Amino acid sequence: MYVYRNKERKDFSEALNIYLEEWRNSDLVAFRDYEKLPDRIKDRIKSLNNYPQSLRDGFEGILELGFLVDELCSHVINPTGSYNSYSKTTDELIHKINRKFYELEILYTY
Repeated sequence: MYVYRNKERKDFSEALNIYLEEWRNSDLVAFRDYEKLPDRIKDRIKSLNNYPQSLRDGFEGILELGFLVDELCSHVINPTGSYNSYSKTTDELIHKINRKFYELEILYTY
């Protein structure tokens, strides 16, 4: 049982969804920007479509990174499960994103 806004909620997902709904309806620009992040990333990746063949692996790495960020955004915007499962999935996705950033940085920056 979770308590949010002085009311008992059946589980973590319900409490988190109420919080996110309040955030969506607030004047905060941050949530709206966060919701738009996957589309902005897709647009950037699409703009890279005419890459030289020598950068094919790099493009595919960026594409994979975009998929991971999209998955994380969807997971955060539409939370499900218990606190433990939500936290575990979030941590795993963040780890995968950080690892992919590190890999791309090592391979493609000078």
